[in-house]
Amino acid sequence: MINGFPRILEEMNAIQLRKNLNNKTVAILVFGACENHGDHMPFGADFLVPMELAKRVAASARNVLVLPAFPYGVSSHHSDFQMTITLKPNTLIRAIEDVCSRLSEMA
Repeated sequence: MINGFPRILEEMNAIQLRKNLNNKTVAILVFGACENHGDHMPFGADFLVPMELAKRVAASARNVLVLPAFPYGVSSHHSDFQMTITLKPNTLIRAIEDVCSRLSEMA
């Protein structure tokens, strides 16, 4: 909850969503990557930091819903490094299309 109102989808239930969602709601969807940045950073840095930013935006704006982060990206340039999880470019594009299509159907 942000300022007493639920804004983070994965923290909401269906009743809260119905009460807070309308045709003017703006959804924020964070895409990141799960990749090795060396010994000094977490593997989720590419989505953890933007998620925090999205939460702060939602806290200061009205009618914003933060969707769950999509924690995978195209990271083939990091594939030689331990635990980098990468998608093929077309896979990521299709995932984005699927999520956006579903969101537009609900509008």
